Amino acid sequence: MGMHYYYCMNRSGMNHSGLNHSGMNHSDMNHSGLNHSDMNHSGIKHVGMNHAHPRSGLVRGLIALVLAVGLSAGLTGCGDPVETFKGSEISGTHLGQGFQLTSADGKPYTLASFAGKAVLVFFGYTQCPDVCPTTLAELSQVMKLLGDKADRLQVVMITVDSERDTPEILKGYVTSFDPRFLGLSGTPEQIKQAASSFKAYYAKNSPVNGTYTMDHTASLYLIDPKGESRVLLNNNAGAEAIAHDVRLVLR
Repeated sequence: MGMHYYYCMNRSGMNHSGLNHSGMNHSDMNHSGLNHSDMNHSGIKHVGMNHAHPRSGLVRGLIALVLAVGLSAGLTGCGDPVETFKGSEISGTHLGQGFQLTSADGKPYTLASFAGKAVLVFFGYTQCPDVCPTTLAELSQVMKLLGDKADRLQVVMITVDSERDTPEILKGYVTSFDPRFLGLSGTPEQIKQAASSFKAYYAKNSPVNGTYTMDHTASLYLIDPKGESRVLLNNNAGAEAIAHDVRLVLR
């Protein structure tokens, strides 16, 4: 992941003289421009053309011009590398479509609620011992790296523990990392539907000493401003990589 791709001709498309045998061979051009074998491999035969014809110079000139234009067109794709996502591209999967959850103030949210913004969604719970607080701390660093673009990103944590994570508790938890972060909850059925829409996994573990933990998907889902899922990031991708991918979807 993270490799750059170049859209231009490589050595298989050009030899040291600029053209390979698929168009003109080494006998195609001599030091004066074109010799008597000018036209044999380009699809135009000697038939109908007399090399002594006064128009032969014009024909040669036109052919040279066509070849030059074609070569120029073939190279126009060369230039700066095309940047790619650091995470795994998931464009076209439509993950996250169709869920409806609520915030602490009771306001309903769907992906359409964030139109015009990029969205980073992940699943967690407030009593998570390690992954969730680490992820939120990293995302707060992402917001700093984005600078002015941070206002165009919405970080959303969807709880997988509605039994303990009331909307108020969830809000206090996520905003302690950044006041712009949003926590979403709902009924057990709504949370199940939301997780299903992202193909995310979660499960409640058996209680130990009167308390329990939750297993859950730790990946981050990056949604573009049009509401389309674009990138799946590991929770340990690093703030720089996450910020890089956010910038790409905001272009």
